Amino acid sequence: MKIRGNHFLRILDRITGPGILLFLRILPLARRRHHVRKRILVITNAALGDAVLYSGALREAIRLRQDADWYIAAGDLVHEVLSLAGLACNRVPLDFGHLPQTIRALREIRADTAIDVGQWSRTSAILTRLCGAKQRIGFSRKWQGRAAGFSDTVLHRPDCHELDNFLALFSRILPAGAAPISRENAIPRMPLVPGPSALPMQLANLVGETARQPHVVLHCFPGGKCAWMKELSEEQCSGLVAGLASRGYTVFLTGSRNDHVRAETLLARTLFTKNMPVNACGLTLSETASLLASAKAVISVNTGIMHLAAACGSPLVAIHGPTNPMRWGPTGNPEAIRIITPHSACQACLDLGGEYRCRTRLPACMQSITPGDILVAVDSLLAKNR
Repeated sequence: MKIRGNHFLRILDRITGPGILLFLRILPLARRRHHVRKRILVITNAALGDAVLYSGALREAIRLRQDADWYIAAGDLVHEVLSLAGLACNRVPLDFGHLPQTIRALREIRADTAIDVGQWSRTSAILTRLCGAKQRIGFSRKWQGRAAGFSDTVLHRPDCHELDNFLALFSRILPAGAAPISRENAIPRMPLVPGPSALPMQLANLVGETARQPHVVLHCFPGGKCAWMKELSEEQCSGLVAGLASRGYTVFLTGSRNDHVRAETLLARTLFTKNMPVNACGLTLSETASLLASAKAVISVNTGIMHLAAACGSPLVAIHGPTNPMRWGPTGNPEAIRIITPHSACQACLDLGGEYRCRTRLPACMQSITPGDILVAVDSLLAKNR
């Protein structure tokens, strides 16, 4: 079952979630343990960007708690992210389409500690409460109604970068008196990204041809509910693609399978005299990561691919409209990152992604960003990283 953007799960989460958690709070659901080593279960229904962001903190937590066996309950996308990050854990599939079987699988682990990585979902908090762990750690935030699912809560702060929230969460499972996980050690990295040979043959050949003529990846199609709030308009994208092509770069447009037709329409309306762009929408996550890692530069709106590019070490231009880069900006080497912010007074209204104040399909914050702004940032970035 699709997790992100699932209407049924949103209804379950908002309407029934808090009540279910309050009811479950009074039930004795912990299971007896018959194992010697501690077992730590991480439950996450995160989207791509969150999974990339917390991968470094999780890596450090696993390194510091080698006395425990780790289990990760997640969807296929999160497991793929953690594989690229080089995390070796016991995988548990998280299937919201078969909740009874999922709950049974979680309880069979007989975890000592369960960590819910979700920031707002009551569904993941319910699973954490039902998994049978005696210690249950999760985020707490006013009006979210999630705290009833946990025995130990961590304040989810809206005034810091989300990476710092994840650091606070995973630091909670360290022994008493231990120093918290350091931010420097928890920067996301993707050491197991495959090389260009992992790409489909046609794209691999194109990447090979651009070794002498570098390629730039452009990701202008964010995912999630009301993704249009973070999108560049077709005119902005067209001007940007044309400007990059005129500078001698081959542009690869990335996105999901659903974005393939949009990318074709965009390219059909853009005039080129050389360096015809490539529609690379529909690649797998590993293939996309390979393309990002081999790029001369990546240009992305604020979405999961932006965080993945930063974790791959790619020179990155990150475009922020309704998102605050201090809250959701890319992590990594600041010398290899350029941040684009709006010229308008209306900006940074999104926190967890549910604050939809704009009622127009073209938010003023995104309209105020010009292709020229982005091209200047690309020129500056590439000049610095030659």
